[in-house]
Amino acid sequence: MKKKYEYIVFDLFGTITTANYLASIVPWYLNNKKPDRQLVDTAFVTEIRRLSRSYELYILSNAKYEYIIESLRSQDILDCFKGIAVSSNIGYRKPSENAFKYIIQLGVEPSKCLLIDDREKNRKVACNLGFAVMRFNSKKQLLQQLKLL
Repeated sequence: MKKKYEYIVFDLFGTITTANYLASIVPWYLNNKKPDRQLVDTAFVTEIRRLSRSYELYILSNAKYEYIIESLRSQDILDCFKGIAVSSNIGYRKPSENAFKYIIQLGVEPSKCLLIDDREKNRKVACNLGFAVMRFNSKKQLLQQLKLL
């Protein structure tokens, strides 16, 4: 069976991070003390690894670049992502159309891409550019939907 998408773009934080994420990054942000706990949900670590064997994975986030890199590195899944676009590095915050166009410039074809985000404004802009979109409601819902890909 031919797969529907070639690319998946995650708004990483809030979707696959743990409930402890915010509590972990505040001391990191204020005191430059790296978290001593897992920041990415274990179930998502497994799912990210599985998806990376069949899809090109990207992150488009307004979170801090350092948090994203450290979180992915701590779970040994940084290499699962072909590209990471963070507003502080690219100069555009979602829902700016330019943030999504940056992902396109990385080689992602919107018509072959599933974008996962929790915010309606972000999904609307992505949809207008030709991306298929999935609403993030809960971790349980997202895991169930990802397992169908």
